[in-house]
This record gives sequence, structure tokens and C-alpha cells, in this order.
Amino acid sequence: MRGVVAKCVALVRTALVAGFVLAGLSGAAAANCASPPPFSAPALGPCVDSFSPAGGAVNAGVTINGSRFKQFTFGGLQTFDVTVTSVKIAGVEVNSFSVVSDSQISAIAGDPGATPLPFSGPIEVTTTVTSVSTTFFDCGNPGECGPFTAQSAGNFTYETVMVLTASTAVVSGTSYSQDSVVSGGTGPYTFTKANGSLPPGTSLNTFPTNATVSGTLTSFGSYSYTIKVTDVYGQTASALVFGSTAPPTITSVTPATGPEAGGQSVVIKGSNLSGATSVTVGGKSVPFSVLSGAGCGNCALGSQISINTPSAAAPILAPTGVLIEVTTPIAPPASITYTYLPSPKVTAISPAVGPTTGGQSVTITGTTSIRPPRRSSTLAAWRRRA
Repeated sequence: MRGVVAKCVALVRTALVAGFVLAGLSGAAAANCASPPPFSAPALGPCVDSFSPAGGAVNAGVTINGSRFKQFTFGGLQTFDVTVTSVKIAGVEVNSFSVVSDSQISAIAGDPGATPLPFSGPIEVTTTVTSVSTTFFDCGNPGECGPFTAQSAGNFTYETVMVLTASTAVVSGTSYSQDSVVSGGTGPYTFTKANGSLPPGTSLNTFPTNATVSGTLTSFGSYSYTIKVTDVYGQTASALVFGSTAPPTITSVTPATGPEAGGQSVVIKGSNLSGATSVTVGGKSVPFSVLSGAGCGNCALGSQISINTPSAAAPILAPTGVLIEVTTPIAPPASITYTYLPSPKVTAISPAVGPTTGGQSVTITGTTSIRPPRRSSTLAAWRRRA
């Protein structure tokens, strides 16, 4: 009896294997995503039915739909456990992938390197059968359980990364205009206002490669909005635009004094500063940051600017005031006085010579950094042991 059973099992297994081989399954791509009947193709290989989006840049998220990615039952006879060993998009290995279910894979598009963009190619999924629920089929022969590779019918298009560049707003009287220009990606593009509020009296106008916010201002003050662009494949980019349509004001600068060598961290406080295009100290242009959120005690947008002072234009012997000026698209610039303090300077030493054994009494004369409103003075003579 055991011999008969063994022969039956062997016959069934032989029939299954013969069906797979005759159908051209060993290492072949699956042709459709239907659940196949016994001895028909495709049987053990994966199937890629669809994917989205149809294109994107490096690191784009891609959802792949199909079947036989994890586990499936063949002909109601056996259950096959499957492992996805490779996912390629247009011939490029993905950065990472996750098998969500038997019918879906989530992947991150890889980097095509120096390959010129754009270019297209199918999505490929490769699997191997890792276990079988019965002994009718046990992967006993080479290639019977993979690897199997399936390709999508359509192509995924790699495209360049999309960038949206926002220009500085131009404000003249009550006239407002600001452009956001897109590069990269694949048109046609769709522009929208993602969040925030446009300046009162303006509207968003879209064109093939740019969006313009323009109009006649009905009131003045600070504004903040984000323009978002989406290309034909769903790739997105955005640009934050913020500023003020009212003239800037400066109420204080902290600290108000600092060394002539510069390097002093200074916070400029006022209003309508968010649209600043430049900050100068004594005529020298300096980098600046418009503060917001926790970085300034949750200050209002456009109320504080941070800078580091440059060195004084020339050596000074007494406290010297210079103008800090903040320029915005609204003229004139706002200004406030900042005072440079002179560094200590030695003007004389007497006597200038002495014995090598030391013990010489020496008087050093010079100036010191004076805190306003005091003026420069002579250092008190002091003595030290040489």
C-alpha cells in the first residue's frame, strides 16, 4: 500500500512539474493576474497588474499592485509561501520595498545615477517559493520554485526633481506682484495655494510654468502663504512666501553696544520686518534671519531679526554709533543706532627697558572699552612684577 501511495504522489508531482515546464514557467514572467487553474500558466510566478504613480523622481513612493507576492493557493490543492527577492523600476533597484499583502508592494524609487533623465522602463518583481503546504510539489528540481520575474505592461518614467522658486514680492504703492517659477518635473503643472492667506486684494494667476500673485492692495500688513505645484505624475514642490506690505519699523536693538571687532549676536525688534531683503550695519551688508516660533519666545511673524555684527569700518578710539538699516520692498528702510566700543589699546609703557632679573616697576598707559555714556579715559597706572 505504501508503495502505491508513493507512486501516486510521484505521479501527481510529475504531472504538476510537467504542467509547469510545458507552460514555460521555469524562470518565466507571469502573463496575467488571474488565479490560475492546475497545470496552466502562470502558476508560481508573481504578476504585476498595475502601479502608481506612472512616474516620479528619485525616492518617489510607488505602489505596485498584482498577485502572488506573499502567499497563494494553487488550484485549491497547495498553498505556496513566496518571498519577493527583488524589485526594479525601469531597471533600477529600488531603495527599499515592503510587501504589504499578497497583492501589493510599496517601494521607493532608486537612484539611476548618471543615466540622463527622463527615461522609462517597466517595473519588475522577482520572487521565489520558500515553502509548500503538501508533498505533491516540493521544489525538488532546479528552477521549479524560482526565481520568477514578472514585468508590468506599462512603463514608469524617471524624471528630474521638481523645484519651485519664489521671487521676492514687488510692492509699489498699492500694487503687489510676486512670481513662483517651477523647474524640473513634467508638465502640465497645476498650481494651488496650499496654506496661509494672500495679501488682501490679490489673487493667484497660473501659467504653464509659473504662478503669479498680484493685484491692488486693499489693506497693509504682514502676509504668509505657500504656493504648491503638482506635475503630471503627481510629484510636488512648494515655496513659502512671507513679508509685509507695510513700511518696516525698528523699536530696539539688543544689545545696543558691542566690540569694534564685531561678532556680536544682535536681535532687532520692530514690526513688518518679515519682508526684509537686506540688513546693513554701518553700511556693511550682513546675513540675517527673520525669527519666529519658539526661537524668539513665540514672537509675531516679522517682529524680530537676528544678525551678527561685522567689524567696525575703521579702528576707533571712542564709542562710535552706526546705523543698522533693514530694507524691505517698502521704502524707506527702517534704522536704529548701534554703538561700537573701542578695544583696549596700549599707548605707552615706561620705562621700556629693564633688567633680566626682573623687579622693574613699569607703568602702562592706554585706553579701555568704555560703556556709554562714559568717554575714553587713561588707564590707571598699574604695577606688576616682571
